[in-house]
Amino acid sequence: MSLRVRGSGTAVLFGALASLGCDGFTEVVDPAPRPLADGSGGGGSDATTNASGVGPETATSSGGISTGAGGTSTGAGGGSAPLPCDPNGICVLAAGQHAPRDVASDGTRVFWIDGPTNAAFDDGAVRWRDVDGPVFQPATLVEGQLDPIVLTMSGTRVVWSNLGKNDGFTGDGNIAWGSVDQPGMTTIVRDQVSAYSMVVDDQIYWTELGNGDGSISRCELDACVPEVLYTGPGMPMALAKSGGTLVWASFNGQQGSSIRACDADACVPWTVSPSGTGPIAADGTDVYFVDGGDIVRCSLTGCAGPAPRVAIMIAPPVAMVVDATTVYFADFTMGGPASIKRCQKSGCDASWQFVAVGPDVQAPYYLSQDADHVFWTDATLGTVTMARK
Repeated sequence: MSLRVRGSGTAVLFGALASLGCDGFTEVVDPAPRPLADGSGGGGSDATTNASGVGPETATSSGGISTGAGGTSTGAGGGSAPLPCDPNGICVLAAGQHAPRDVASDGTRVFWIDGPTNAAFDDGAVRWRDVDGPVFQPATLVEGQLDPIVLTMSGTRVVWSNLGKNDGFTGDGNIAWGSVDQPGMTTIVRDQVSAYSMVVDDQIYWTELGNGDGSISRCELDACVPEVLYTGPGMPMALAKSGGTLVWASFNGQQGSSIRACDADACVPWTVSPSGTGPIAADGTDVYFVDGGDIVRCSLTGCAGPAPRVAIMIAPPVAMVVDATTVYFADFTMGGPASIKRCQKSGCDASWQFVAVGPDVQAPYYLSQDADHVFWTDATLGTVTMARK
């Protein structure tokens, strides 16, 4: 079967795929489904609510909160053996996943999406395990999700989006959250037309691709009344937030892509860079993105000239995160080598360092971090992997 690869704030983004000659999403050959390394009984599902839901209408979406039957379970328990790490400190946290997608950590646990296995795309799941500690089978937080694609953390809660049916363009997508410590799942917002990228701080912000009229919205995590902050021109794709500033990669059709930003409380966009694609990442002063296949950076207020180059790339990166000093990124070419690399934020040109390369990395579409680790999922290997920074 094939795996649909889509964009997120931490992972595969439209612009990165466009730089590989793709338009919106690409089809990547996925091996036959593997036995799931999941000793849990699994959670329940919120299939009806997640499919459509009924909530108060707004200009572009509908709100409302519903609690589904999703559940939390621990894994199969098991041995006290250390994590299976190689001599370079690359640790496989989960294997045998069908089609792992986005990944995130709260510093204690790591969560990831395991993509759908059937033609209806309605059996996606969110799974988790401890970052450290004895080996045990990954646990299932919730199952029965309709094409889940991206996820992020809000404290100990994990937040994810479901694209819905027909590539997410039928208006039955949603965003939901769950927690290991609180059984069940809660639907935050429903009736979405491809909720594609999101960030969470005191509120949740997300992009909705719509049917050619993309938008950026926000709401409270626990009492969601969606507020549309921005609607075209341009289709917001990759989204990041730095303080009170939202910044995104905007797809502008035949005009190409640009990097734009606005104040989160009064979104009147300005152009950060007239060219550039995702993936993107932001810190307190700058935004990092891809332009001409390389990683570049601009001040959040915009570049006066060409964006300064951070790293020269052999293959365009497909995922990127930053911390106080370093840019971490994943790159690969179809049928070619893949790796996780790092580079000083001040710039390294082609003198980047490998975090992981070789058999541990083949299709690392999604990348995340906590204070001490970087995490990635591999669609070809069916693995969730961790390396120390």
